Amino acid sequence: MKEDYDFFRDNGIKSFREGKYSEAQWQFQQAISVLGWKEAETEFRPIYKWMLKAIRFRGAIEQGELKFNLDNFHFEDALRTLERLVQYSFDPIFQQQIKYCKKYALLPFKRYGKYGYKNHKDKEVIASKFEAAKPFRNSRAAVYHEGGWMFINRVGNRIIDENFDEVDGTYGDGMTIVKKDLKWNFIKPNHKLLLSEWLDSYPIYNQGLISVEKDGNYGFCNEDGDVIIPMMYEKSGHIFGSNGTVAMRKNNRWGYIDKVNDTIIDFKYEEVSGHFEGDDLVAVKLNNQWGFIDKKGDELLPFEWEEAKGFYKEDEAEGFSVGVGRVKNKYGKWGGILPANKVMIPFLFDRIDSFRYGIAVARIGDDVLAINNRGVILKTI
Repeated sequence: MKEDYDFFRDNGIKSFREGKYSEAQWQFQQAISVLGWKEAETEFRPIYKWMLKAIRFRGAIEQGELKFNLDNFHFEDALRTLERLVQYSFDPIFQQQIKYCKKYALLPFKRYGKYGYKNHKDKEVIASKFEAAKPFRNSRAAVYHEGGWMFINRVGNRIIDENFDEVDGTYGDGMTIVKKDLKWNFIKPNHKLLLSEWLDSYPIYNQGLISVEKDGNYGFCNEDGDVIIPMMYEKSGHIFGSNGTVAMRKNNRWGYIDKVNDTIIDFKYEEVSGHFEGDDLVAVKLNNQWGFIDKKGDELLPFEWEEAKGFYKEDEAEGFSVGVGRVKNKYGKWGGILPANKVMIPFLFDRIDSFRYGIAVARIGDDVLAINNRGVILKTI
C-alpha cells in the first residue's frame, strides 16, 4: 500500500505543478483511498492539504468561476476567490487581479450604529444609513432599511421597487431567494422576480424546474411559473438526478417520476435515500428492510439492512469514484459494501456520514474520526 500511496502522491504533485488540477485532485484522492492503518497517522495530513489546493484551483479556474466573475465585473466575488488562490500560488497574475478587484470592490462597514459600504482604501462610497447590510454578490447588495430588505447597486441606488421580509443570499446562478408575507420567490440576475405567483414553501431550483408546495401538496413549475408537474404528491425529493428522475411520495409510498410526470420506478417503497447520479445505486426501504436499486428500478442487492445510504461515486466523469454504499447491520453497526455486495468498510462504526473527496466522518462511541473508503481511520477529529 505504501508503494501505491507514493505513486499517487508523486504523480499528483507533478500534475499540480503542471497546472493539471483536475488530474492532481484525482491522484491525491486515490492516494488517500490506499492509505493503510500504518501510514495514515503520518501521511494523511500532508496529502489532504495537497488535495485541498487542487480542489480550490480546479473549482476556481477550470470551472470558470474566476473568469465569469471578472468578465461580469463581480469584483467582490472574484476577490473572495483570488484571496483563496494566493494562499497556494505565487502566480503574479493573481496579484494583478487582486489589485484590479480591490480598486472597485465594496465592503460593508458599520459606523455609529448604521451600515454603509467602503472601498479597500477605507473611503466611504455608499453612506452608512442602513440598519443591516449584506456583501455585494453579482453586483448588487441587500440592505435593511426602514423596516424591510431592498437591493441597491454600486452607487447606492435602489434597483428593485419592492421591499422583502427576508433575503436568503445570492447563489452561483445569480438567483437570490426572497421572502415576503410568508411567501417565497427568486430575484433573477436582471433584478426581476422569477415567478409571477409566490410560493408557499422555501423554493428549490434544479435543472430548470422549481419544487413547489401548496396546501401540503408538492409538484414542480418552470421559470415562467407554469405548473409542469401537478401538485398531487405528499412529499418531494426536490432534486432531479442525472437520469432526469426525482423521488416523490404518493399514497404513502415512494417512487420516481420524470420531468413530464411519467412514472419511471413504481410507487412501492417506504423510504428512499435520494436521487440518481450516473450509474449510482440508490438505497430504498421495502418491507422494513433496506436494499439498493438502479436507475431502471431493478433491485440489485438483497434487502437485508436495517438502514442504508446510496452508493456515492464522486465526480464520476473525472474518475473520482468512491463507490461504497453505507449500510447498518442488525447489530446496529455501520460499514460499507461494494456493488458486488462485498464488505469494503468493516462494521465497526456507530455512524458514517457522507463521503466527500474520498473522506467521511465516522463515530465510534464518543470518538469522532475521519476515515477513507476502506474504513482506515485517518485521524481523530
